[in-house]
Amino acid sequence: MKKSAAKLFTAVLAAASISPMGALAAQEQEQKVIVIFDEKVDKTAIAKADGEIDQSFKQLPIAAVTLPAHEVQELKQDPDVLRVEKDILVHTSVQSLDWGIGAANIPASWNAGLTGKGVKIAVVDTGIAPHADLAVAGGKSFVPYTSSYEDDNGHGTHVAGIIGAEDNGFGTKGAAPEADLYAVKSLNKDGSGHLSSILAGIDWAITNKMNIINVSLGTQTHSTAFQSIVDKAYANGVLVVAAAGNDGTAGGTGDTVDYPARYSSVIAVGAVDSSLKRASFSSTGSTVEIAAPGQSIVATYLNNGYARMSGTSMAAPYVSGQLALMKQSNPSADPALLRMMLANTSKDLGTAGRDSWYGAGLIQAPSARAAQTVQASLVISKLSASVSAVYALPGEAPVIAVTALYKDGQKADRTKDAVWTSSNPDVATVEAGAVTVHQFGKAVLQAADNGKTVKISLDSTVRSAAASQTAVTGKPTETKAIKLTAVRANGSKADVTALAQWKSENEAIATVQQGSITIQKYGKTAVAASYGGKTAKVAVDSTVRSLTVSTRKVAGKPGTTKRIAVTAVLTGGQKVDVTPYVTWKVLNQQVATVHNDVITISQYGKTYAAPMFMGKTANILIESKK
Repeated sequence: MKKSAAKLFTAVLAAASISPMGALAAQEQEQKVIVIFDEKVDKTAIAKADGEIDQSFKQLPIAAVTLPAHEVQELKQDPDVLRVEKDILVHTSVQSLDWGIGAANIPASWNAGLTGKGVKIAVVDTGIAPHADLAVAGGKSFVPYTSSYEDDNGHGTHVAGIIGAEDNGFGTKGAAPEADLYAVKSLNKDGSGHLSSILAGIDWAITNKMNIINVSLGTQTHSTAFQSIVDKAYANGVLVVAAAGNDGTAGGTGDTVDYPARYSSVIAVGAVDSSLKRASFSSTGSTVEIAAPGQSIVATYLNNGYARMSGTSMAAPYVSGQLALMKQSNPSADPALLRMMLANTSKDLGTAGRDSWYGAGLIQAPSARAAQTVQASLVISKLSASVSAVYALPGEAPVIAVTALYKDGQKADRTKDAVWTSSNPDVATVEAGAVTVHQFGKAVLQAADNGKTVKISLDSTVRSAAASQTAVTGKPTETKAIKLTAVRANGSKADVTALAQWKSENEAIATVQQGSITIQKYGKTAVAASYGGKTAKVAVDSTVRSLTVSTRKVAGKPGTTKRIAVTAVLTGGQKVDVTPYVTWKVLNQQVATVHNDVITISQYGKTYAAPMFMGKTANILIESKK
């Protein structure tokens, strides 16, 4: 029943996101986009495109812009603009005493005096409603229709209650009842919102020095801007916790994790039911990091009430709450260390070890002493990578290994456990050490683990490109194979014949496909091969250098005949029989004639016959004496 409700809710959101676009079809269409600049936001460029800035950000050179649809392409051509992407709609990951607290072992932390006190948590959601069981420390609205961060949907209030409902003797009690909750309203009353509003909320949370950001929302669409802002948060020491999504299949197959949970700088949270089995709706995939209770969870709701809700939206705040308890116990712990502690204190479920359903397992809040013991055993003194630089071309998939050196002298491979990020995801992304190069350019890859980081430069630019031959000669119908070699930035070489763009300057003379040049007719042209901004040219020459004939003199009495063979000598030295294609000219046709390549002497005298082909000729003396 709940699964059906989730499908219906998703369908309603989809319809809501499509309808406004249809309404604009009959008029000049405007488009909401996210513009990513190279260094700083260029307001002049936006104004030139008749755009209006809806939202700007303090942490990144990004602007949310509304502009005429036909101006988008022109804005993309601006040299200061790195990328323009749609301001997509993002929705909540929800289905719509609490068993989850006990399942997550949170009372063990409470008994140790941990309550999340002093830890600042931003709930980027539909807002938080006034409630006797909630204390809101502050917040901000980023939806266009209100400046209030009060909840008008219920989802954000429910999430906030799971994190930090107060220990006041009534209602429910959140995982971290004394954490400081901040209401960041980025979603509207329907539980959806534009990506720009989400970015603005996270940007605000970074600027206001939150310790944890909970985002119980998601989309199946990748956004460079979205990835950049969560990477920025993580780099600034902020933990980002996100719902893995409710797109799971009944059999738990496939990679269905939503964004931003899918990004390596974000903790992706899957959901379990009260039997500690994967909730049927919970998304699955290699990026699921941890699991938490997410089905039939009772928490605060609108109008000072309580509601029972299900979804990975409910699982994520459990993790945010537990991280607050760990942060209170270990104030100096950075995000990487807290993530490792989260994994190492979890209860393994499903397949042994990390898996695509539960990640490391079900969260288990440790006592203060247990948390400190975990920390002591995980102190890394240095993190090193197998390479300091990667030189790879688009389509190539190099692998980087990361090794941790612990303070006790032990070493361990942390390639799959480290958190990987890329400074330029358009150029390259990396997951568990596996690099995927998407396009030409440069990026810095980083692996973070237990408070230590190691950076690896990536360069996918091409230094030069060279063809295996600079010139080819031949006759029509002949095919010549050319190989194109690209030189990487470090001087290493790669055969890119099949990947290059090949073009003939004159296809009537020669055509080319993936390095295979076919000569179509006599003449000259050139073929260009381009790859990574570098071009190599190959000259094609099938011109006729000269003609030769089988005999230079024909003598005899009238009636004598002689068949003549004509050979064309090409530039490359090849010889071609062109007898059927030549045109003949006889100086004195009374003395002799030529028909079908046969010279016939008609009467006594002397003359000359000349075969002509492609501008070349040869002379044959014809003589008949009495």
